[in-house]
Amino acid sequence: MQAGASVKGEFEKRFKGLMAEVISSPVPVILFIDEAHTLIGAGNQQGGLDISNLLKPALARGELKTIAATTWSEYKKYFEKDAALSRRFQLVKVSEPNAAEATIILRGLSAVYEQSHGVLIDDDALQAAATLSERYLSGRQLPDKAIDVLDTACARVAINLSSPPKANLGADHPESPAGGGNSPA
Repeated sequence: MQAGASVKGEFEKRFKGLMAEVISSPVPVILFIDEAHTLIGAGNQQGGLDISNLLKPALARGELKTIAATTWSEYKKYFEKDAALSRRFQLVKVSEPNAAEATIILRGLSAVYEQSHGVLIDDDALQAAATLSERYLSGRQLPDKAIDVLDTACARVAINLSSPPKANLGADHPESPAGGGNSPA
C-alpha cells in the first residue's frame, strides 16, 4: 500500500479508502496488518498524519476488527509508547514452533504445494524440511523457513519431472515396483 505513495497524503488517502471499504463491507472483514509497527509514524512526513491515529477512533468504536502482527522488540519500541493504541489491542505472544509442530503445520500446507507444483510430498520430506531448516537456517523462524525449504524442494522436483507423478503406492500394491506389478523398470 505504501509503494508508489510518494506524493504527500497519498498513503493516508489509500488507507482511509481501505478503512471505508472494510467498515462498509456487508461481509464481516478482519483487517490483518503485518509489520504493524510501520504504521506508527507512517505518512508522518512534513506534517502528515500518523496512520495509527486514523486507526484508533475506528478501533475504539468497534468498526474495525483488526489483527496486527509485529516482533516483540518492535512492539516494545513503538506500541508500548502509544498507550492509546496499545490498549485497543489484546497482546497475544506467539512463540516459534518446534520442528514437530512445524511438521504439523507443513502437513496442513502440503496439499497446496502438491497442487501448485504438481508433485507428491511424502511425510518424511515434511519432517526433513522442518528438522533441517531448524538446524541449518539461522536468522529465520519456523515455520517460515521450513515452508521456504519445502517450496524450493517442490519447485526443483517439478522442474525435473518428465511425467506427472503417480500416487504413492504401498509395497504390497500390484502396480508398485516392489509389489511385483507390471511397472516398467
